[in-house]
Amino acid sequence: MILPPQLLEFLAQKTPAVCSQCFGGGGDLTLELVAERDFDSMVGVLQLFQVSLYHVADAESLSGVVLGTIDDVPEELRKQIKESRRGAGDQVLIFKAANGQPYYCIAVGLEFSFRPWFDLALTERVRRFNAERGHAAREAVRSHFAASASELLGKEIVCLRCLHRFLYRKEFMDCPSCSYSASGFFGTPEELLRYFLGQVLCEKSGCEPLQWKTGTVECYRLNVYSYWGDHRIIEVERTPASVRLLAKAWRGQEGKWVETVDRALSPAEWRRFSRLVQMAPFWELPPAGGHFGMDGAHYVLEGMREGCYHYVRRWSPDPSIDQENFWFPCEYLYELATQAQDAPG
Repeated sequence: MILPPQLLEFLAQKTPAVCSQCFGGGGDLTLELVAERDFDSMVGVLQLFQVSLYHVADAESLSGVVLGTIDDVPEELRKQIKESRRGAGDQVLIFKAANGQPYYCIAVGLEFSFRPWFDLALTERVRRFNAERGHAAREAVRSHFAASASELLGKEIVCLRCLHRFLYRKEFMDCPSCSYSASGFFGTPEELLRYFLGQVLCEKSGCEPLQWKTGTVECYRLNVYSYWGDHRIIEVERTPASVRLLAKAWRGQEGKWVETVDRALSPAEWRRFSRLVQMAPFWELPPAGGHFGMDGAHYVLEGMREGCYHYVRRWSPDPSIDQENFWFPCEYLYELATQAQDAPG
């Protein structure tokens, strides 16, 4: 095995963090190494094949890697080696963290490449998609507000997934373009919020619909409904005087929401979040879409600006799978809330 020079250079110069790890068939493993989160930054993609030992998950960041032998692996880790995946070409990789701590991996081979941290082509793809449909994204949610499904009969609505306009001819019909169910309607803003969080979580949250807020220039709310019970609400509100971040976490054993963050955002933090919203591009994304799977969480980002309300709902958003950049403003809100919790004092 030969270690790629670009991998060695990337680790030595950037000291990237291991931001995601995905196991595939046959024990193959893909690591995404992130050093910078600028729009022109690159992410290192390290693919490890037929992994029989992996001990890098606990490393916060990596600064280098060398080839080793089985004798270099601590005895307690050797017991974890998956013999079923061992091959004749097994090679010991010793990764070094920024603090000097060694981390071990045994694999048959590896490949290393780069991809953009933020794929601007996905942003342009969404903008073209929305423009081809007459910029229908801004009308999609509004067209579904009605006291009942029958109230929509004979009216033009916008499909929440494909953004095609069509005449609502009968109740419980599907979109004629993509077959997405068009039977759903939003009776009131309160009912929509209950749809995002569920009846109990919504009632205990104390949140009011964004449409009811007064005195704000712009506001956003991230609702995370987790199938593991790690529900979150993170809200950003901009007034003429300031920008504030408010975050809540659900405490299942106590059966209540707990406020975790309430602080002002700096101008730089607001500019970055605003840019991520713009480049997602949130206001041009269909409310429904993405992929689906087991467990995970539903992410709903709501926005209210200049009298216009919009939301985007995705299950465990992933840019590479969903082919859209919706994850990035959600991730940054999580980061802002976490930084505030971890800050001293």
